[in-house]
Amino acid sequence: MNHMSFAEDSLGYFPINLDAFILQDFKLLEISVTFLQLVFNLVMLLLCAISVLLVYSLLMFSVESKSFDLGVMRMVGLSKKNVIWLIVYQGFMFVVPSIICGFTVSIVFLQVAKHFMENNLHIDFEAIPSFFSVS
Repeated sequence: MNHMSFAEDSLGYFPINLDAFILQDFKLLEISVTFLQLVFNLVMLLLCAISVLLVYSLLMFSVESKSFDLGVMRMVGLSKKNVIWLIVYQGFMFVVPSIICGFTVSIVFLQVAKHFMENNLHIDFEAIPSFFSVS
């Protein structure tokens, strides 16, 4: 709109009327995209919360089921610090394979989506996620 008002001012004060109907359509699309972005962010937040709760429940179940074993290890001479490191290591053993599986499934899904978009919609995009998509 700034460019249109500049053009209108440059042309002088003649009885001209510049309308940009496509800009009004873009405004409507901008609101739709903002709504979809909000929904996507909420879904991602929900999935992250579910994954954290799942890992937490798995660790709690594992620690509760192995409380006798951990007590025997403490009696034999394992320190509290080493018990904590054992639980942290076990947490990593839950998380690291799930991250690797998630990336492989996403790469396969992106390859399928790329194939569909190239053949049907004639849209080309990079199917391998960048490093910045992780953060």
